Amino acid sequence: MDPTPFPETTTARMDHDQLFKRLFEAFLQEFFTLLRPEIAARLDFSQVRFHSQEVFTDIPHGDRNLLDVVAELGSAATGGRVVILHAEVEYDRRIRLLEEMFDIYGWLRKRFRRPVLPFALYLTGRADGRSEEVYTEGVDDYEIIRFRFPCIALPALNGLKYREDPNPLGPALAALMDRGGEARVQHKAYCLRGVARAEVSDSGRVLLQHVVETYLPLGEAEQKEFAAMIAAPPFHEVQELLSPYEMRGIERGIERGIERGIECGEERAARRLLLQVLRKKFGGLTDAQVARIEMADAAWCEKRLLQAVEWQSPSELDLA
Repeated sequence: MDPTPFPETTTARMDHDQLFKRLFEAFLQEFFTLLRPEIAARLDFSQVRFHSQEVFTDIPHGDRNLLDVVAELGSAATGGRVVILHAEVEYDRRIRLLEEMFDIYGWLRKRFRRPVLPFALYLTGRADGRSEEVYTEGVDDYEIIRFRFPCIALPALNGLKYREDPNPLGPALAALMDRGGEARVQHKAYCLRGVARAEVSDSGRVLLQHVVETYLPLGEAEQKEFAAMIAAPPFHEVQELLSPYEMRGIERGIERGIERGIECGEERAARRLLLQVLRKKFGGLTDAQVARIEMADAAWCEKRLLQAVEWQSPSELDLA
């Protein structure tokens, strides 16, 4: 049986919301061009303003007071009129999400006084690949409200096709798509080859590679098979890709090391890994920084591991 691609219990999973928030911020236009081109054609991406993931005390549904992605951008059809994009990243499809999206739509519409475009991205589940969600309210069989919004279910899409797409997000998101029975090791090699060939900045490439590494984890036996596979000429770009990835502080064995560390204590493994990554990138840490890390829990360390990709100097270390 094929293992769960990103089990909820492993540190290697990282935080879906945080990872995809960074992905949207770096590749918003590429995302919609790749997966919902009819929406991309209606938006002006020349000037995008992302709202920080701030805490909204008055947001509907008190059990969740963070919105994944909220951005302002122009409408291509109305000469730059501002549109509010609200995107939610969901591990799986939840029926309650429909009502939540409707309530949040009204809340954002009232707050910004602008048209709102809601959007949902599903990472697992059996929803249709590209479709619409519909929420209705009424009295008996008399419909009063019909609210709809576009959605994407990545597992329902053809990963073998998208990993060859010239859009840089294609090979990265293919890691979460259907691989048609192909072995995980081979699919990962092709996805990473696509990332290596993508015309993006170094920081963008690191982010794309991190998506593949997070959502296509390999077991120990698979790691050996993968190492042998990328040694062959068709995958020489993958070998070249792995070295700079390590230089940016993300160890090639990050997932394997974390999985082993979980057996002897998840927090201790996460602290040790973060210390190794930061020392490798910056050459040393202050006693205060080391002490802070030694007191941290696994979730805190996960967040800093993801941020470490973009840090350029020890002064940028966010160890608060």
